[in-house]
Amino acid sequence: MDLSRADLERAKNNAMQRTQICEDAKQNYAHALQAANQQQHQHYNQLLPQILERLRAVDEERISETKSLMLQGIEAETKVMNIIQRCYDDMRKAAECISPLNDSASVVEHYRSGYAHPEPFTFEDFGAPSAIITSEGTSSVDTMKRPTKNGSMVRINRKPSMGLFRGSNHSRKDGTIDFRSYPPQQRCRRLQHEIENIEKEIAKNQQSREGAAKMLQVYKDNPKLGNASDVDSEIVVYTKKCEVLNQRLAKYKAMLSEAQTELNTPISVVGYVHNRVMISEPPMRPPPPCQSGLSTPSQSSPRQMSTPNTTVSIHRSSYSEESISSDGSVPIANHKKTTSPEPAKKATIVEKSEVYEECDMPALGTCTALYAFEGGSEGTMAMEEGDEMILLERDEGDGWTRVRHVLSAREGFVPTSYLQCRWYPD
Repeated sequence: MDLSRADLERAKNNAMQRTQICEDAKQNYAHALQAANQQQHQHYNQLLPQILERLRAVDEERISETKSLMLQGIEAETKVMNIIQRCYDDMRKAAECISPLNDSASVVEHYRSGYAHPEPFTFEDFGAPSAIITSEGTSSVDTMKRPTKNGSMVRINRKPSMGLFRGSNHSRKDGTIDFRSYPPQQRCRRLQHEIENIEKEIAKNQQSREGAAKMLQVYKDNPKLGNASDVDSEIVVYTKKCEVLNQRLAKYKAMLSEAQTELNTPISVVGYVHNRVMISEPPMRPPPPCQSGLSTPSQSSPRQMSTPNTTVSIHRSSYSEESISSDGSVPIANHKKTTSPEPAKKATIVEKSEVYEECDMPALGTCTALYAFEGGSEGTMAMEEGDEMILLERDEGDGWTRVRHVLSAREGFVPTSYLQCRWYPD
């Protein structure tokens, strides 16, 4: 090759530069390799073992805590197991002590009424129909009866209304409850319970009063300990409270004695006594004279009719469409007296007796129903809002008014507060 000296020198320098670059690269690679080996050695021989050791220690601590909690739970269960077992034993003993016979007897005792069996119905002999009309021209008819809404000729009284809105027990102003709505046996039990409670209150109040009296004496002996006048006022309060409790106790004992007298009494007799004690039944107003030419009764009290064997009290419990004459019962059709075929005999009947026929009660005014009323009790009448009715009786203080429906002609008692009344002037 024909190379100049300059080209040769330039090629030589290039080769030397490349060789130097190669050596530098080798050295850099050697340093990098050495550093990588050191990092790898440190990772696998120092850092990773430390991390794994820490994870092992944490897991060991977790297992230890789990073991400790399990042992504590077992210990706690073991401690309460005896208590639970005793509870189970007590429950088992209580279940074994259940006596169906005694429990049923307790239920019977709780609901026992104390009434005796009602007496048998007695045969009532009203005698001859002619005996009902007396010779003096007075009738033994007790009172005129009005038909109820179902058509039965039974007197509508005010008794069913006394208690529909007032509760079953009658509370008095002094705080006592008479429990008259309960049967005698239950009433005795409740009254006895009230008496025991009052006796406990009296004993507690007496102890408080005795303690206050001792304190009063101490204050009087040593005024520095307290004011005696304050304790004296407390003693007065305790004394008044004792007097009130003793009065209530006496009333309850009297009611208990009254209830004990009704034990083993027939139901019919007790019901009659209750009605006389609890409910003051107002007398029925006499009906006005009818426009039939017949006179009105002069007496409404029952009379005694003598018979050959016994004396029978004649009471008319209903007023039917039959007029009783001296010869028998003569029917009256359409509220008119039946004409007798014998004029002489008819005159005798009229002269000996007085015959009455049923007539409507006088209207005292009109009213309008403000609210609907179901009227489920005996003697009451259902009405709807806006119904027009005729007033037959005034409210006698029990909250009820007797009315007659304009359309259906039904009669009965309705709450006075449910009505808008328009009374006729007297």
